[in-house]
Amino acid sequence: MSSTNTNTLRTIENFIPHRHPFLFIDSILHIQPGESCTATAYFEEDNPIFKGHFPRHPILPGVIILECLAQASIPILTSMDTVSAKNKVPLLAEVKQAKFIHPILPGERILLETKLEKIKCGIGIASGNAMVGNKLCAKATWVFSI
Repeated sequence: MSSTNTNTLRTIENFIPHRHPFLFIDSILHIQPGESCTATAYFEEDNPIFKGHFPRHPILPGVIILECLAQASIPILTSMDTVSAKNKVPLLAEVKQAKFIHPILPGERILLETKLEKIKCGIGIASGNAMVGNKLCAKATWVFSI
């Protein structure tokens, strides 16, 4: 599989092991196995996350943005045709760098662009950007273990 355009929850669940209520990816737009993934996440205005973060000025918490980026990187591995990647769960091990540039507001669709930087002996490094429209909202680099 060189690239994939998938949008159903069942298909997303084939690539990402998370389940409701912690599956934040709602669309996978493109997968380049072993290289990159583009996905989206959408948080409706009535999502309980916004009730406490922050009343009268709701924004998506940075930790949730990081989780969205990490989830969007999982299909890079799970779409690979190698035995070492199949049926494995990548675990977030370290956030090496994270920058939050613009807040993400309720009802905004987040475009998540992630890429695999390096993987060796079950440890990998990935990076990604979270964008709303053409505006870069956050970027990060993280370490995962398989």
